[in-house]
Amino acid sequence: MKKLLIFTLVLCSLSAQAQIFNAHKRALNKAEKKAGEALKDGADFVIDPIEQVPTRRTSRNVSATAQTSWGKELVLPVALRERVRNECKFPVTVKIADTGESDHTATRQGQLPGKNYTTDANAMDGNGHGTHVVGIVASDELGVCDVLVDKGLLKHKAVKILSNTGSGSFDWVRNAIAAERSDDLIIKQNGGFVVWNGSFGGGTGLVESVETELQKSTDAGIFFCFAAGNTGGAGVNYPGNGKYSIACASLDQSGSRSSYSTTGVEVWAAMPGRNINSTYKGNTYATLSGTSMATPFLTAVTAIALSKWGAGLNNLERMRAYLAWCAKDIVPVGKDNETGWGLEMVTNILDRNPANTPGLPNPPPPPPPPPVVGGQSVTPLGVSLAKEYSINWDNLSVSGDQQPCTTFKTAGRGARKSNQNLALKTTKVKFDLSFDSKGEVGVEAAKMEKAVGDYFANRGFLLAKGQDESFAAVWAAYFLEMGLLQLGYKNANVTRVTHVSAGVTVVHTGVVLKHFPPKS
Repeated sequence: MKKLLIFTLVLCSLSAQAQIFNAHKRALNKAEKKAGEALKDGADFVIDPIEQVPTRRTSRNVSATAQTSWGKELVLPVALRERVRNECKFPVTVKIADTGESDHTATRQGQLPGKNYTTDANAMDGNGHGTHVVGIVASDELGVCDVLVDKGLLKHKAVKILSNTGSGSFDWVRNAIAAERSDDLIIKQNGGFVVWNGSFGGGTGLVESVETELQKSTDAGIFFCFAAGNTGGAGVNYPGNGKYSIACASLDQSGSRSSYSTTGVEVWAAMPGRNINSTYKGNTYATLSGTSMATPFLTAVTAIALSKWGAGLNNLERMRAYLAWCAKDIVPVGKDNETGWGLEMVTNILDRNPANTPGLPNPPPPPPPPPVVGGQSVTPLGVSLAKEYSINWDNLSVSGDQQPCTTFKTAGRGARKSNQNLALKTTKVKFDLSFDSKGEVGVEAAKMEKAVGDYFANRGFLLAKGQDESFAAVWAAYFLEMGLLQLGYKNANVTRVTHVSAGVTVVHTGVVLKHFPPKS
């Protein structure tokens, strides 16, 4: 009798599983049909059915603490999470180019208002794909960067370039990248970094109008991670195969390439992509598969690298080389078309200084002298300020929009923490400058001396907890450049900053000062 009961239970279980499998197969077939119709109607790309039809979905609201993700556990083990919290210090904004803004409770912290570039009525996600993607990056518990969100160092913004039906247009993509650039540059100017996640793609042909906008943003220090595609064969989808992409393949839980993951020379890394649990529409959680799921893992570790090292990763070439160095190789051995350089390891990112990245070329030569202006030769002059200026970094109350001060808010989850700003003082700050002038060097130097003294009189800056005098000195260089421009000094650049901290003289030159984008 007992054996009969067990046999009956097994049969019932198998029958239930078969029903679930058949239902999933029917849903996939339906989604595939809709995708084909959308492409016939003129869509440039559509969401792959395996990325739209969950293999598992909660039917009710389940707390974030009850959720698990094998992908996050692999990429960011528990033992490393406090290191990320303690060692990362630079603010990063992640832009999710997808189906729109999430309304999930687990993604609300750090979420900026989304922007709609489609023909849909608003920026909200009526599909679920975008909500799933952002959850992998930034949601409570499941998000790889949840500790950065909690610390106030990571913000995320939905850039809607896919409709609620899952179809997209490269015109929408082009318009979004172009329109968002001003916001991206403001973030950069305020000392932050920007990385885009593009879990979409279609065809293998380059779209020149999109490439043009990608180039402009990439040249400004913006990074783009794109999905390789789900064809299972060769030929990375655009824009993943473009010149300005960091393309991502998908891994199974076994650590091998997913059967659906597209291959190609453009594949740079491979991240968890099959059976990924994350946030979903209707405030639920769902399990989806695809390179769309793998790409936000790559975006997340890129954000961690930027938050840890800042200006040490100031362009695409450096970022690619660094990610190659930090990756764990996956068979086939070496850089390959299936998994690129391999799985990005947060351990390596935290431990390896980008300044030591092997194979990087020497820094580019300095720019040529400025051109002739108004028929007169403009000579770049180098000025080393003789005085050492005292700058107060106390926690001053700042009011009015005329004072060039920036506040980094570091309020934790839940209650507001009013004591998070660290009061800093550094006494002896010295600037070496270059600027264009037709005047006599000594005269201009004297004017500069006065300008600097006037500019920094009674100035204060609010810095986030954990930021030190070195960061303050670089900020001072940036604000000084802005002030000199306002005073009429064209092409003013701080080339060297010297400050004294705890009796030790610290010098900043070159790439450190290029933490901020060049002035337009």
